[in-house]
Amino acid sequence: MTDEREAFHAAIWQTPDDDLPRLVYADWLDERGEHDEAAFLRLLCCMPCATGGGSRSVG
Repeated sequence: MTDEREAFHAAIWQTPDDDLPRLVYADWLDERGEHDEAAFLRLLCCMPCATGGGSRSVG
């Protein structure tokens, strides 16, 4: 895993309720030809929280 990818993963993990790191990571993935992964991340950002609380949480 590249240092950049690890940094994106860390930012996403540290801010579970913020979609911005996911969207920036999706753009980064698109630039590298990983379109399916980027589309999946964007889809996750559009989905409401499954717990009904309105925001995502990790763990």
